[in-house]
Amino acid sequence: MSFKKRLLRILGIGLLAGLFAGYFAFATFLFNPFESAYAYDISTMVPREVDFFVGKTRLSRLFERFPRLALADSLEKQGAWMRFERTEDYRRLSSTLGLPAIQAQMQNISDQLSGMDPLALFGGREVAVAGMLRGPGAEQVDFAIYGRANWKAKLAVEALRYPVLLNLVPAVKQQQLESTETGGIIELRGPNLPRPLYLTRIRDVLVVASNVELAKQVNELTARSGQDSFGQSALHSDRIENIPRNADKDEFEVFVDWRKFAQVQRIGGRWPDPDAQDFLPKFASKLFQLGTLRNLSGVVGFDRGLSVRMAGDLSRELMTTAQNHLYRTRGIDRREVVREMARMTPAACTLMAYLQMDLGDLMREALAACEPALKSNFEDLLRNTGQYASVDKLVAELEALFDDRVGIILRDFDFPWRADDPPHNDIVVPAWAVVLWHNGNEASRAKLKSFHDMINRNPKLFGIEGPNGERGVFTNLLAGGYEISEYWSPLVDGTGHIGTWIDGSHFIVSNSYQFLRELSAVYSQGIPARLGESKEFLRLNETALEQANIVLWMQPRNLAVHLEKFADEQARDTILSKVDWASERARQEELILREKFPGSVRGKISPEMQNQLNELVNAKLDESEQRLLTEEVPKARAILGGRIDALRLCEGFLAMAALDPKSIEFSLSSLIPLEEP
Repeated sequence: MSFKKRLLRILGIGLLAGLFAGYFAFATFLFNPFESAYAYDISTMVPREVDFFVGKTRLSRLFERFPRLALADSLEKQGAWMRFERTEDYRRLSSTLGLPAIQAQMQNISDQLSGMDPLALFGGREVAVAGMLRGPGAEQVDFAIYGRANWKAKLAVEALRYPVLLNLVPAVKQQQLESTETGGIIELRGPNLPRPLYLTRIRDVLVVASNVELAKQVNELTARSGQDSFGQSALHSDRIENIPRNADKDEFEVFVDWRKFAQVQRIGGRWPDPDAQDFLPKFASKLFQLGTLRNLSGVVGFDRGLSVRMAGDLSRELMTTAQNHLYRTRGIDRREVVREMARMTPAACTLMAYLQMDLGDLMREALAACEPALKSNFEDLLRNTGQYASVDKLVAELEALFDDRVGIILRDFDFPWRADDPPHNDIVVPAWAVVLWHNGNEASRAKLKSFHDMINRNPKLFGIEGPNGERGVFTNLLAGGYEISEYWSPLVDGTGHIGTWIDGSHFIVSNSYQFLRELSAVYSQGIPARLGESKEFLRLNETALEQANIVLWMQPRNLAVHLEKFADEQARDTILSKVDWASERARQEELILREKFPGSVRGKISPEMQNQLNELVNAKLDESEQRLLTEEVPKARAILGGRIDALRLCEGFLAMAALDPKSIEFSLSSLIPLEEP
């Protein structure tokens, strides 16, 4: 063998020996570069008793380049978004969520890594945050961050076990960090850390915890193959892992112990407010109270919009008798929603709502939420008809007549006015319809006829008034045999009348005869197009709950068109409602009395002097009102304009809720196409 060949052989053997020795030393003192990845979901490293959990796979897909979001370019081309981003509402929301500080911290992380992608180092493939709530502040949260790491991140962590190598890690050197190792857990301290951090690593999963016990539990749970972990709990299996999800299962996975969160944040359970003055929140409070919710879990995804699927356990002992009874009603199948409700709803509607609950309980709770004077007046009206001694008797008859379901349809009122339309005021209103179902037998038809006859006998009691002294009750027969009754009344804002449509299974009440005609054409002929044939509605419906007691469909872009019509009036009302005019009148009277009528006492002056005072005060109040409107209405109108622009971002929104005395489940989904509408 020649010298050259022997030299090459010796060098080759030496190289192999060096590589083997290097690999052996690297694997012994740092980590095995060929080790396999952790084979399970990282939720199996999370203790079962945590108060909160948020997990996400493929996090890096959300970013074009960290920290810039992947959809940033599309948003910047969306005119409605750019206008909303300049509004006070957006600035307030951004400040509340701390978005500027979060963005600054993310950018700082990116800058310190000198061009390296933070998500490639840690968390881009899979990440989770979990922990315990000890108090209201962030510093009182014990947390752990679990994430898949690449070889660079693993090398940096393993280097922390050797103080002599600390200077080889730029981030550690710059932050003046100190590390110590105990039982395989690395404790990291530094002047810029508000508290120590504890690091541990299982294969490619790196865990950073604020509490040493959370770090220790990672090793303990891994040794038991995830037994007793959050990832192997029935809650995670039933409400996160095995619910309908997208093909990649890359939604945000969420769990929160709501009872604990509300306790540490001092959030009251009386929401909606049962003491509210307005009807809607007071009525809603009788159907649901936040204090009954124990926990919440599910997934949140983003695919051309927002998609939420959540479930929560309820404390039955905190629910009212009516709530327990209402929640026992079985929900409607989502395909039946298409057949029953979406068939009669125009595709261009603004809103469609459907409730499947005990109708009698709903009506009784609605009456309980009304002002006592309103309920008393209604009872007087019923007694004056001679047909009902009390409102309870009417409710009992309606409960027996109709099924336990109610539908509501709204659309923008853009019907052309006709010469023979009833007199009406100019208040802008939507066209609305309330749908009830009956069984269509002879007894049902007779009862519906008795209601109609009662109104015909007592038109003035119900505020019904026709032209030239007529009774104001009219009957119209449409093609197909559908009968529509009209009741003219100046008390009905915007349209001046109420119409009813009765067929073999439906009883529909609306504020527009033309809307009832449209509903009948949609239901029987599909002209104009039905909501049940809308691609957008069907797409969202297919991913919603299988069954639901509450269904809500909205088309925010159509709602924006309607709201734009009375935005100026709304801005004016908003500004004027902020002023206590009674107090302002009293203040002006005192000022003018001192200036114009020295020695006079308010409330103790002659009628002639009071008339003079009223004229002067009215002039001052008119002047104040005009100045206020001139200065403040443009600002209020701009705020409303921003909110209307925000609605234009969304093409469709579908929400469903399924109720049970022990739990509540809901889904929310929306379509947000990123192009200029």
